[in-house]
Amino acid sequence: MFILRPKLHNGNWIENEEGIVNSFQNHLSQLFSEDIDIDLLVVKDCIPKVILDNMNVMICKEVYDEEIKATIFSEGNGPCCKSFMSP
Repeated sequence: MFILRPKLHNGNWIENEEGIVNSFQNHLSQLFSEDIDIDLLVVKDCIPKVILDNMNVMICKEVYDEEIKATIFSEGNGPCCKSFMSP
């Protein structure tokens, strides 16, 4: 699916590729540059919680170099390990 020709707020159609690109760029620039007063707690309530609190603690904890090395080299002969083990 693709957009053939969008219609502007004033009722005019954009029929060339350059006009479509410019229209989307302008729209997105305005969308992300406006100061919008949003209650983030209301927005947060609309997003389903898929990561439980105990999972969040695990993924946010500090990772140490030793853990990374142990994980990489525990794979034995995996392709990622061969490049680390090569002289």
